[in-house]
Amino acid sequence: MAAAPGFVPVTLAEYLAAEECSDVRLELIDGDIRAMAGETLNHSAITANLVAALRPNLKPGQYRTFVDGAKVAAGDDTTYLYPDVTVVCGPVERSELVRESIRNPKVIFEVLSPSTEAYDRGRKFKAYASLPSLDTYVLVGQDLAAVDVYTRQPDGSWRIVFVEGLEATVPLTTLDAQLTMAEIYADVDFEASEA
Repeated sequence: MAAAPGFVPVTLAEYLAAEECSDVRLELIDGDIRAMAGETLNHSAITANLVAALRPNLKPGQYRTFVDGAKVAAGDDTTYLYPDVTVVCGPVERSELVRESIRNPKVIFEVLSPSTEAYDRGRKFKAYASLPSLDTYVLVGQDLAAVDVYTRQPDGSWRIVFVEGLEATVPLTTLDAQLTMAEIYADVDFEASEA
């Protein structure tokens, strides 16, 4: 994506300084700072449900799970993002420049909101897809029971599986696991999100 005329990229040092002073989490994507949207109650519940549902499905000692405060480094240390849930296989590889960031996520989950959906599906996905370790990218709706699972194929392309309805299951083949939609959406109030 070409930068807008007159766009001056932010340096990593400027981003880190801005983040240190900010009341909200900031992401850096190719020199562009983006403030993270505030979370709704549904967003928070879904994130907690994902972690709870993942834990019994992951082999102890082989996988580590991180929540939204864990930063992922992508690109040539020009992009730092905050996924909602990150799963790492084996030891965590850290960025050389920002030690508190992960360079080897295996699976990333993003809970969608109206203000971030296009970003999560587009620019953010492209940044995550640049990471060779990433096998699966999962987008979770918060206003209805709908999950999109992107799985990297051997040729580097991505296959998408669309899952809808509380009776369905979400395949996570790269983790040799599956989550039920009922687990993901436990205690989520869809009517409140419409109001």
